[in-house]
Amino acid sequence: MKRTALLLLTMATLTACNQQQDDDFIGRNEITLQSDTLTPEALWAMGRIGTHVASPDGRRVVYQVSYYSVEKDRSHTVLYVMSIDGSDNKMLTTSSKNETDPAWLDDETIAFLTEGEVWQMSASGNARKQLTQTEGTVDAFRFSPDGQKVILIKSVPFHDIIQEKPADLPKATGRVVNDLMYRHWDHYVESIPHPFVLDLNSGEEKDILEGQPYECPMEPFGGIEQLAWSTDSKQIAYTCRTKTGLAYSISTDSDIFLYDVESGEEKNLCKPEGYEAPAFDPTKTRKDQPVNAPDNLVNNVGYDQNPKFSPDGKYVAWTSMQRDGYEADRMRLCVYNLKTGAKQYVTESFDSNVDDFCWAPDSKTLYFLGVWHATENLYRTNLQGEVKQLSNYQADFGSLQLVNNIGKYPSDD
Repeated sequence: MKRTALLLLTMATLTACNQQQDDDFIGRNEITLQSDTLTPEALWAMGRIGTHVASPDGRRVVYQVSYYSVEKDRSHTVLYVMSIDGSDNKMLTTSSKNETDPAWLDDETIAFLTEGEVWQMSASGNARKQLTQTEGTVDAFRFSPDGQKVILIKSVPFHDIIQEKPADLPKATGRVVNDLMYRHWDHYVESIPHPFVLDLNSGEEKDILEGQPYECPMEPFGGIEQLAWSTDSKQIAYTCRTKTGLAYSISTDSDIFLYDVESGEEKNLCKPEGYEAPAFDPTKTRKDQPVNAPDNLVNNVGYDQNPKFSPDGKYVAWTSMQRDGYEADRMRLCVYNLKTGAKQYVTESFDSNVDDFCWAPDSKTLYFLGVWHATENLYRTNLQGEVKQLSNYQADFGSLQLVNNIGKYPSDD
């Protein structure tokens, strides 16, 4: 198959270079292996690649790497930039402070996160400028395509489940828990993430979920990938599970909402207006309960998350599980027509999960990664659900992004 476009597929490979750093800097570890045995020392010496993004012109990639120091008992995340062919690899970070979540603002400017604030710098690592003033409260961000606004993810206090500590008992360590879900893996739920829209011209900031006891992105693993800007920068599609307490703790029913930035109006793209979830018995499996009855499954009662607008702005696609309460249900690819409201599932002939996906420039083709026969490879589908495998490597691809594909996409020619 001849490729007329370039896809950025990431695997666990890493090269690095040295640059002047401050004294407390943790960078790439040099280690000499004494044998072919994988030791703890060798594991800790390896860098872990995180966010990676291609520049708009497709010439470069900016990416983050986390390094670890056993001696200092901490990690350090740094940023690199390299040419798309892997050459000219350069570390941009010179401070011992973590720099994460890189994103291109244009072909020569990179935005990133450090100490809870959004900064920008040139692609050479110079001309650094702080863009937000939030007292270090930003957890993630996403700029609008026109560059005039930015979504900021920040934590807001939440005491519906865990009672707020009395002001006259500042040293108290106990917690009064009133309901589920009071803990996620490594932390108690005393705050939840909310998305704020910041107008970079006026400085005005608005909480999309103001006054609502719901989280976006969803804990514990959701990130900025659960929100997306429309191509005209007028709307935001976001993921949210509008449940609390016991219902939240046993349900996987999250939805995709469409938020109008100017008016503040929103619409649930997964469920009809006025939908009410059927009653359920939390002491029994949901397999045979009304929520998972065939006539209710059309209402997207499982996990729906990670929306992405088509380049022409006519569709929103997202990953979708069919049933409520099944965290390991098959992850499908759903395409929503913004004009008609029709939903299509375009990977039904692929009997495995869609792990990541992206749109082609023609807005009729989507590429996705999926696991089959213990490997994760690249596939293509269209709006008719015609799936074709494009790669067959003994490898696991972790993410994909179209690179410099103006009007071009892989074909069978």
